[in-house]
Amino acid sequence: MIAMAFYYKPISRWTKKRRLQGSLQKALHAIETALSDSDDELNKPIPETSQKCVAEASGDCADVNDSVSVTDDISELLPSDGIAHVSTINTDYFDSADTLSDVSDTVSDISDPDDSVVSELQKWAGDHNVSHAAIGDLLKIVRKRYPELPKDSRTLLLTCGTVQVQSVAGGSYHHFGLVASLTNIIDKYGVCDTDTIIKLQVNIDGLPLFRSSSAQFWPILGLVTNCPVREPFVIGLFYGKSKPTKAAEYLQQFVDEFCGVQHDGFWHNNKQYTVLLSAVVCDMPARAFVKSVKGHTGYHGCDKCIQEGHYTANRMTFPETQAMLRTDESFAARTDVFHHQGPSPFSCLSVGMVSNFPIDYMHSVCLGVMRKLFYFWMKGPLRTRLGGHSVDLISNKLLAVKKCVPSEFARKPRSVSELDRWKATELRQFLLYTGPVCLKGIIPDVMYDNFMLLSVGMFILLSPEHCLELLAQAEVILSNFVDHFGKLYGKEFLTYNVHSVIHLPDEVRTHGALDNVSCFVFENYLGKIKKLLRKPDAPLQQVVKRLSEMSVKTTVPRSSILKKLHDDGPVPKELIHLRQFRQYHQHRFTVSLSAKDSCVLIDGKPAVVRNFLQDKQDHLVVYQSFSELCSFYSYPFQSACLGIYRVSGELQGIEVASVSQITKKCCYLRDGSQHVVIPLLH
Repeated sequence: MIAMAFYYKPISRWTKKRRLQGSLQKALHAIETALSDSDDELNKPIPETSQKCVAEASGDCADVNDSVSVTDDISELLPSDGIAHVSTINTDYFDSADTLSDVSDTVSDISDPDDSVVSELQKWAGDHNVSHAAIGDLLKIVRKRYPELPKDSRTLLLTCGTVQVQSVAGGSYHHFGLVASLTNIIDKYGVCDTDTIIKLQVNIDGLPLFRSSSAQFWPILGLVTNCPVREPFVIGLFYGKSKPTKAAEYLQQFVDEFCGVQHDGFWHNNKQYTVLLSAVVCDMPARAFVKSVKGHTGYHGCDKCIQEGHYTANRMTFPETQAMLRTDESFAARTDVFHHQGPSPFSCLSVGMVSNFPIDYMHSVCLGVMRKLFYFWMKGPLRTRLGGHSVDLISNKLLAVKKCVPSEFARKPRSVSELDRWKATELRQFLLYTGPVCLKGIIPDVMYDNFMLLSVGMFILLSPEHCLELLAQAEVILSNFVDHFGKLYGKEFLTYNVHSVIHLPDEVRTHGALDNVSCFVFENYLGKIKKLLRKPDAPLQQVVKRLSEMSVKTTVPRSSILKKLHDDGPVPKELIHLRQFRQYHQHRFTVSLSAKDSCVLIDGKPAVVRNFLQDKQDHLVVYQSFSELCSFYSYPFQSACLGIYRVSGELQGIEVASVSQITKKCCYLRDGSQHVVIPLLH
């Protein structure tokens, strides 16, 4: 219904406008019915009822405003292009332009605009988070070329109308629905191997919204792990001034819906899908909240083993490395009564309360242990603190290798003076790639060896090729790290994050490489959710509407494998007739002729790419191998076994191979006389 600000007697403008709207709706309904018929039927005379409706509308509006006119002949609404148009309506007659758009949108829905233009505009608006005002101004320009496009941005983006919000657990909550989200994922990307089993991960975490307020979101995110695209989606969204007061109330709708799905599955496109909850991925505080157990600062706070913590120097420590492990059965039986704080809402689901709640290495290792090591080196006790000169040397080395870091890393190395602003990806980059090179020869050997225990152990657990094959070695290496850490830095610093390192090999046994159950993909999505907010008013409703626009199905064009044609690269004489390219794109990485993106492993050996060739039957890579290879380190493990080499700067002659022989892209770090090649894990 069209709202109005003024009324006139004896017949109010509200009544007249209501009559106008009703008459227009009847006329438009008749038009829609006519357009849905065949082309032959469209050529028939317009029904008299439609003409009568329009005539009544014109009569009702005659005394409202002279500028309001509706054509008497309904055939004028059907021009040769088959698009319905309505004569001019004075915008002063309505409360606002938004109210007028409600009528114009109804007309636009009947039209048949160019689908490619609409989909491209939808994708552009979603990719760049464009405001509705900007889209509206753009539509005014684009409609000169495509008059069939809608006038209002909400019609273009299919923005949802009323947002259903419930009062839940001390805040507001909107439930998007698990089945609705899964069917959308299936329609957009499908399921690998045409399988009907959906492997689902769930993430629960808090998201602060503003610096000047305690307002926060607590989304329930999902991720289909056997989907070609690892794209999280929102199952439910909670908004409040603090975290939900009761986990059971907060998770009730999700748990109820999942209970029905896990028993009966759901049907979509004539297929019955079953859903398997493979993991609930959270940081430790959120994990304790949804499991209703003691937090990591409690005496019985470790959710993987039953050891009782020791309170030392104002910290809860867990010094044991051989304590008895918890199991799904012992958790269900509540054998450790001091660990539980109440029934968990997940207990009624077919999910292991220990095995399917993995430790997230992003929070425990990257933001936890790695940041703690930096604290010891820069601000810790004098026995472990580095001098200012050593800190400057580390920063200079990081800045020197900045130009060597491949394009897969969104964040490049920066000075340790900005450590307080380092993100988890930067700490992971230092732990696995730049740290072993930049710390060598600067920090004391005993501290460097302790750091290498953590670096090598984590590299093995994060490598899909080596995590299971070398799992026993990684378990010993990480156990030694915790022991050496306590002796080197003090047992009073063996807090939960350091202790949890010894449990990471068990997560690999259950879930595979640690990146399979990490929070990195969810944290990236949380950042996208936060960017959807455009004003502090009604944040929950804003995000729900923006997500409804993002759910519009768009077709993403496939990119070609080889890109950037050129003609100045090295080519063997017998292949001089082939086309040359500068870039090779794969779903995991991109290789180019630039220095930072040209190092790869070909049949397991490091090489530098010099050119790409397009043959009729295959794509070829022109490369040069390194003349000398050796292990970069031997403690605690031979690095060559992990594909990590110290190489010479001299290269051998030109060779040619198929691009299918490129097994990995590498980070080729050049620090003075040191040239180190490290395969990428991310």
